[in-house]
Amino acid sequence: MCESKIESIIRETLTDDAQKNALDFVEYLRANDMIFERGKGYWVDKHYWMIKYKNEYVCFVLVGGDEGKEKSWTIWSDDSGSMWFEDYQLDEHIKEIVHANIDFCGYCGSCGGGTRKKIFGKTFDVCRTTFRFDNPNSEAVECVKKLMDIRINSIAKNTYINRIVPLDREKWQGYRLDFHYVSHNYYDVEINRSDDGFQLSFIKKPFDTPFEHMPNETDKLFQPWWDDVKAWGIEDNGKLIAVIETVVEEWSNRLRVTELWIDDAYRRKGIGTALMDIAVKRAKDEKRRVIMLETQSRNEGAIGFYLAYGFSLIGFDACAYGNDDLNRKEVRMEMGIFLEQK
Repeated sequence: MCESKIESIIRETLTDDAQKNALDFVEYLRANDMIFERGKGYWVDKHYWMIKYKNEYVCFVLVGGDEGKEKSWTIWSDDSGSMWFEDYQLDEHIKEIVHANIDFCGYCGSCGGGTRKKIFGKTFDVCRTTFRFDNPNSEAVECVKKLMDIRINSIAKNTYINRIVPLDREKWQGYRLDFHYVSHNYYDVEINRSDDGFQLSFIKKPFDTPFEHMPNETDKLFQPWWDDVKAWGIEDNGKLIAVIETVVEEWSNRLRVTELWIDDAYRRKGIGTALMDIAVKRAKDEKRRVIMLETQSRNEGAIGFYLAYGFSLIGFDACAYGNDDLNRKEVRMEMGIFLEQK
């Protein structure tokens, strides 16, 4: 049975919400360039698929149950020896769902007693696969997608990590970075004063029409006013396709990411994570207490990436770019990670 039949098998086997959720997950897998392989050995006669990304397994999907359980389906993760889940920062609610779906070792003997793994900050004895979601509801499917995003990012990052090199200031000073993005949502910032103080809120809301930011002349590498500045990037035929620039704030012992840019054609390939890892390493090596950066309340994609990486909101400026920043939905947001000082 060819892999193209998975949607047909889902429609034939599952009903109602189970069918809807399974089709949604398959659509996500296809949109992210996954390869579907039918199971072998024990699984050869079952509706079982092994899902690969860039020739590495990321998960397994069974439709119909492995013990005659009709109208059910299961997703298992596959970490293939990678420890992508060890310390990655997750939203606490998502972390609760993940920890509730650990594939705990049942000491059946088939895997030699399981493996002890640190999974998003907690340690568990797990089976051969780290996570197992049985008949996941829509919320659990969204959680699995998040796990798959992290896994895909981990695989993709390794494709580019060896191409990242330090950039020479003399060669690249003044190099223009053409920032372009489209946002469907923004963070609506409200500041309310009362007799007891102030109440602040950052609530995500949809734009009436998507906002598109076009490149301009403002973002350039190695601006002359920066002192202790270092940058790393990936070059392709004399052209940068990705870069991160960092500057020391010596007076506060913080490291600021002044630029993080990836060419449109190379996004969602793990490059941003690989570059940010280098910046964090610099901060830790130099014993900085915080790594921080600036973004804007209407840059939905950037904020999502920073939150997923582990950044939190640490401040804002309601008039950084103009007196109407609040109305234009372009409030400067300061985001940061507090680092352990040893």
